[in-house]
Amino acid sequence: MTLREEIETLRLAVQFMTRLPVPEGALYDPSRMARSIRYYPLTGLLVGGAAALVLLIASCLWSMPVAIVLAMLTATLMTGALHEDGFADMVDGFWGGHTVERRLGIMRDSRLGSYGALGLIFLVLLNLAALMSFTPGQAAVALLTAHMLSRLSVVVVMDRGNYVRRTGAGQDVQKGPGREGWLVIAWTLVPGLIASFMCFGLLLTVLSMALAVVASIAFLKFSERKIGGYTGDVLGAVQQLTCLIVILTLAL
Repeated sequence: MTLREEIETLRLAVQFMTRLPVPEGALYDPSRMARSIRYYPLTGLLVGGAAALVLLIASCLWSMPVAIVLAMLTATLMTGALHEDGFADMVDGFWGGHTVERRLGIMRDSRLGSYGALGLIFLVLLNLAALMSFTPGQAAVALLTAHMLSRLSVVVVMDRGNYVRRTGAGQDVQKGPGREGWLVIAWTLVPGLIASFMCFGLLLTVLSMALAVVASIAFLKFSERKIGGYTGDVLGAVQQLTCLIVILTLAL
């Protein structure tokens, strides 16, 4: 694998997982798409790092609630609410449908239902309440760690689960990152884990990572009972839920 090919693969991961402008050259290719999942945690570092920076700057100008909201808004804008949309669709589908076909149909519907709306409200409130328990520096590191580990959880689900739709980008990434990909992911995790260790200590850092992985596997099992596997919306929900779980864990 050449360096140029790896750069193109990274560009595709950023293009797929965020709304950041990507230089021309990251052309879609099924095999490249499959390899790009190794860089999902790195996109989490980019999003979490930007949110953390906004929080630190905003906390010097306004109160913590304002800084936290601006940081959360930054992360949402950087991803185009991709994961929040998936979370809301999943909640609507899993709780509003009584058959697999109906659940999948609801999740494809672009309209937001009552279950999804309430789910988003409680998700935002829980994130806000948990981040309020930190100092600005701790909140910044928590955001960085949570966004990184939540993308790791997405890779875990993609590696262990089955994509249930006949169409969609998930068709190209059903084999997992492979041994080489997991090595890339392991190196990607190092900066965020070091920052978390220095801020929260070894126990909470290891616990947050372990819970992110365990929660992603548990949620995959839940999704398999509901629809037989996972969809893009389920991946969005996994990212949002594990992000919250990591923040809550670091707030212990």
